[in-house]
Amino acid sequence: MNDEFSIMKTVEIGSDGNKEIKFHLFAQNYGDISEINHEQLIRLDAFLHDYVTKEVKHEK
Repeated sequence: MNDEFSIMKTVEIGSDGNKEIKFHLFAQNYGDISEINHEQLIRLDAFLHDYVTKEVKHEK
């Protein structure tokens, strides 16, 4: 599952110092992310849960 999905995080900092964080989600083997089946959706959910958990720990 580690290479099945990937996330790219972009942090944009404006001239006023405000930050905007964007996440881009990619599915390695499926092309368009909207075309995944139920099994793949369950694995994506697990991947995102792990990613968000790590991201929250990193931000603290």
